[in-house]
Amino acid sequence: MSTLKFARELAQFEEHLDWLIAGGGGGYRELDSALAASYMTLIEGLVELDEHLESAGLGAGVPRIPDLLAQAMAVFHKAEAASTQSWEKRRQAEEEEYAEAVRRHELAMTVACPYCGAQPGTACRTAGPSGAGHLKGVHDHKDRYRAATDPEWKRAAV
Repeated sequence: MSTLKFARELAQFEEHLDWLIAGGGGGYRELDSALAASYMTLIEGLVELDEHLESAGLGAGVPRIPDLLAQAMAVFHKAEAASTQSWEKRRQAEEEEYAEAVRRHELAMTVACPYCGAQPGTACRTAGPSGAGHLKGVHDHKDRYRAATDPEWKRAAV
């Protein structure tokens, strides 16, 4: 790894640690801050030690500290990428679930509800006049959706 690339990645990692130290980590702020502060102290000490060893001409044949730090940062970046990917999958699944609820709701609204008698274009009575505060489709009666998708369902159930 080039010195410039290492310096840039180390600076980005230190910025992330500074952010965590400031409390940007979320639910475990105290623990995140303490861990970030300890890692920052360790990194600064290792960089100083490497500079001291290099200026003294010592450490030949020993792995360079920047190489070790680069490996540690690679582990962090891999975990960060996995976390981002997991979050993206969850977000996409929620969007798909919501889109399905909207689709079912719009379809159910085309017929009268056989359960509560709500007319086409109006919300089921359990959802209130506007259905405000609820995900679309959550308070449509199941029978209303069945009636919209299969007009023969009630005869088949009897």
